[in-house]
Amino acid sequence: MLNIKSINTAVITLGFELELSDKATRFNVQNPHAVANWVADIKDEFKAALESNQAAEQAITDIETILADHDKLTVGVSSADLKKVYEMLKNRELHPEGDFDKAGRFYLEDYELVDVRAPSAKYPFSQMNAGRTSKFVKAIAEKYKVQTLDQLISLFRKAK
Repeated sequence: MLNIKSINTAVITLGFELELSDKATRFNVQNPHAVANWVADIKDEFKAALESNQAAEQAITDIETILADHDKLTVGVSSADLKKVYEMLKNRELHPEGDFDKAGRFYLEDYELVDVRAPSAKYPFSQMNAGRTSKFVKAIAEKYKVQTLDQLISLFRKAK
């Protein structure tokens, strides 16, 4: 998993140095793709400001270093741990991350990891069901390069 504390520190530094709004710095820092996309957007939008601001440039360098280190990691959880999380999803102890719209359709946060149709009126939980599969659990573990069972569980919502 990403070094969340270091990413947060760099994001806060970058936000302060470039005078970004709180909304502009609020995104899922646990998702390496979201972090990389955010950095690319910042580099495009604030190119001139970054050239004259050493602290902001250093924050971007720090984030890019963390992302590069993350890419070198391999998944550290066993298949038994993956199976345990899969069973927790099936037993409704955990729930896939996502949001409901006003019509009650569920949109999976990491829907691109599994081949699944978009929710519709007839099938409002198509992505929720896909988020409870063993294929999805394995894909999440690989995407976030989880090292422990606790890290894997933290990527899902606990049942209330």
